[in-house]
Amino acid sequence: FASVCSDYGDAEEVFEVTDKIFKKPKITNPFQILLANRRTTVNPADCKQRSGNLKMVSKHTFPMILGQDFAGVVCEVGAYVTKFSIGDEVFGSTAPRNSCSAEFVLAL
Repeated sequence: FASVCSDYGDAEEVFEVTDKIFKKPKITNPFQILLANRRTTVNPADCKQRSGNLKMVSKHTFPMILGQDFAGVVCEVGAYVTKFSIGDEVFGSTAPRNSCSAEFVLAL
């Protein structure tokens, strides 16, 4: 599942929770971890991106998943990951990338 933003605009008009568009991500970098996301945040950067206030700085492709902060449990690790193990509880940020308003998050 993911909270998907379909366009720039007011939150109540552009968000939808769905499992139809985005699938569970796959590790493509041996230093990545995949986590089952349990919590995320909505911070000022998310609000500015969603409203379109940052269009001059950063263009987005829709639909998109906002969110730069996560807390969850590691469910897969890349081949070169040594500091995290499956089952570890973790928190962090993907900034400046988005994607944390989803059930699964890839992180470095």
